[in-house]
Formats: sequence, structure tokens, C-alpha cells
Amino acid sequence: MSDPHTLLGVVPEADSAAIKAAYHRKLREFPAHSHPEEFQQIRSAYEAARAAGASRGDPLQPGPLLASLDAEALAAVENRVHAACRLQLADLLRLTF
Repeated sequence: MSDPHTLLGVVPEADSAAIKAAYHRKLREFPAHSHPEEFQQIRSAYEAARAAGASRGDPLQPGPLLASLDAEALAAVENRVHAACRLQLADLLRLTF
């Protein structure tokens, strides 16, 4: 297979939106039902170009979500939930019947 970017008609620095647009243009030119070999080549080139973009750190490609929780804020929320859930036996009976 030749260079995937050349096959799709995009520059190697193209972002994922440009790669996707070029892929769809090629699919209109070579539909899968009438050009199965070309379709396979285009699909392979699209996947290779996307993989190259992901390895470059393309901002449109999803990456891992990094988050941290503040232990003090988490404890405060937990205390509020526990306080809201405390019921007296009389309140429970009144709500049940």
C-alpha cells in the first residue's frame, strides 16, 4: 500500500476532521459495492492515517480522562448525604403508612 495520506489526498499533518472528510470523498468516488478492492485500500488508508494522527496527539482524538478528587470536599459531600438520609423511626413509619 502506498502512503495513506497520499491515497486519501491529504497532507501528513492533516487533522482528523480533514482525514475523515477526505475518506468520505473517496467513498463517494469508489463505493464499496462497485469497487470492493479500492474500498478496502481506502479503508486501510483511513485507519492508518487516523492511527498516525492519534500517535501525534491529535486533539480531536479521545484520550484518557485524568481526574482527582479533593478528599476534604468528598468527605463534606458524604457527610451531607448521610445527614440527609438519617430518618427517625417515627418519620419512617409515617412515610410508610
